[in-house]
Amino acid sequence: MLSNPEFLAEGTAVRDLLKPDRVLIGGEQTTEGKAAIEALAKVYGHWVPCDRVVTMNTWSSELSKLVLFYIAWIDIFSFKLADFFYTYMACTVFA
Repeated sequence: MLSNPEFLAEGTAVRDLLKPDRVLIGGEQTTEGKAAIEALAKVYGHWVPCDRVVTMNTWSSELSKLVLFYIAWIDIFSFKLADFFYTYMACTVFA
């Protein structure tokens, strides 16, 4: 089993797929797992430079996906929180 988390942004999914910043491929560190990782890396190698294909174990690949999700969530939450304070708190303080 392989883990291949995608990092696609809304509105740029096709561009992100065709010209990815990096491709993460995670798999078991057995002989069969390493062969599967290499096979998928070879598929990506048709349009992604080899230096942008990063291979790792399954756990690390899934963890990287969760970390990036968390960072995006914090970013969105901070903007929403700032918008809330700007909208509601500024009205009560300066009114």
